Amino acid sequence: YQRRVRGRHRQAMENNEPQQEYHRAEDGSSTDESGEDQAMGGKTIGFWGGISLLTNNIMGPAMVSFPYLYQKAGWLPATAVMIVCGVISGFASTMLCEAMRRIPGNSEFTGTNPETGRRYEFCDTVKHYFGHRAFTGAQIFLNLSLQSSNIAAMIVCVQTIDDLLKFVCKISGALRYDVWPPEFITTNVTSMTEDMWPSPWCLSLGLLVSILACVPLGMVNLDENMWAQWVNMIAFVVIWAMFLFQFTLIAPLSSGEYHRPLSPSYTPVATSSQSQTLGVVAFSWAFIVTIPSWVNEKQRGVSVNKSIWWSCSMGLAFKVLFGLLGAWAYQLVGDDAVSSSADCQNVLLILDQDSGPAANPVVTVAASYIFMVTTLIPGIPVLAIVVRYNLVSGGLCSPGWATFWAVIFPWILTAFLTNTDAFSTVLNYAALIFQGFVNFVLPPLLFVKCLDKYPTAIEKAALIDDDKQVHLTDKQDVEAPKQQILRSEEEIEILPLEIGCRVKPDPRKLALGMSGLMFVISAIAIVLTVITDA
Repeated sequence: YQRRVRGRHRQAMENNEPQQEYHRAEDGSSTDESGEDQAMGGKTIGFWGGISLLTNNIMGPAMVSFPYLYQKAGWLPATAVMIVCGVISGFASTMLCEAMRRIPGNSEFTGTNPETGRRYEFCDTVKHYFGHRAFTGAQIFLNLSLQSSNIAAMIVCVQTIDDLLKFVCKISGALRYDVWPPEFITTNVTSMTEDMWPSPWCLSLGLLVSILACVPLGMVNLDENMWAQWVNMIAFVVIWAMFLFQFTLIAPLSSGEYHRPLSPSYTPVATSSQSQTLGVVAFSWAFIVTIPSWVNEKQRGVSVNKSIWWSCSMGLAFKVLFGLLGAWAYQLVGDDAVSSSADCQNVLLILDQDSGPAANPVVTVAASYIFMVTTLIPGIPVLAIVVRYNLVSGGLCSPGWATFWAVIFPWILTAFLTNTDAFSTVLNYAALIFQGFVNFVLPPLLFVKCLDKYPTAIEKAALIDDDKQVHLTDKQDVEAPKQQILRSEEEIEILPLEIGCRVKPDPRKLALGMSGLMFVISAIAIVLTVITDA
């Protein structure tokens, strides 16, 4: 069977034909009449669906720390790093898509890996360009990065649901299993930063609700998960606007304990406290590894450039406005901070307070809980789906086992280790170490490799001067053998916007510079985190 598939793959390459008709997998899983693999989704995600999915992935839970960061580091470095990392993430995403597109037979993201009979995901792209050893390393790095990030989000999700139950029902409960017989206990602790349970060995109601909400969404394909992404996006925009309304109008115009004028003086231009700036901001943009799963399921004709850059632009605007206005609304650092240092580093723990120096109206308190739930729950299944897709497409396990390792197993770990401090520390360091490499360092290197391995006719004919700059006026179509010309429904321009000049940087130089810069930023972030924790 493998020889037949490889033979058909070579024939398709020679004829420059898409290969979706050969989507039979080695594990024997079924395909439908159109040839689409039932273990993965079809090409049904439209433009606005892609914007919704990508923007949700870009935002993530890290945004809640931005108001504190703006006061701690200053508005200039926080905004500058935010813009730089946002632009680099956009470039890394388009570079990764271009590397995927240039794989023979995959010009419209419908090709099939001849070794597995499945489509190309992130790790398969690494294997195509760098070989089996790199593929093994990419699988390890990708899984450790995504699983550590996802389990950390699961822990926060469980704590958030427990806190929401206390807000609504005035009490929450858990099964304590470090005693015999196991006993059901309750709590009415009002702050998420306090120890909620007398022992870390408890299975809470928040855990049960989180599992029931997230596991079914992680077991379906990405295109079938889109309704949850739409709900997430709509809820996010509405509540984000409500928070800005609270920052700029409700608090300044209210009287009594709710009165809080907007104070730009809370955010200095810059400070000497920059230990968290690089790590917090850079890794809030670590969505690039989810791009292949989206691009494989986007509808034909949906622009990669527009989808990515619109999403990055929207994400940047959401983050900067939320961080800046939130920082102007509350005093979060210093002796006059409205709450404890732990609470101030998560502005939602300020917005959920209904009394004291950080008192908020009940509508704002309710919105803070809804925001936590609608932001966390839809994001967890997406990362689980990406892990599952890479395990299946790489031929590492069957769809059933991939579902277990990607969706079920992380919740087992979360259930029994969610309240242990050491486990949370290990997760944070794992995410910090592996996220930078797989999201920002590796995609530009894949792009450089694809330029060398599959140059287009235009690139071969381009005149490059001594400064390694390509003159746009010198680019012309030239005759070339059929197998050297890459045709697709869209050429993914790495610089998609008109920049008003006749010269643009050599894409190799741009990619290598980005990769090196983000490697340095990731290393600095890790060192600063270690120093700060010590």
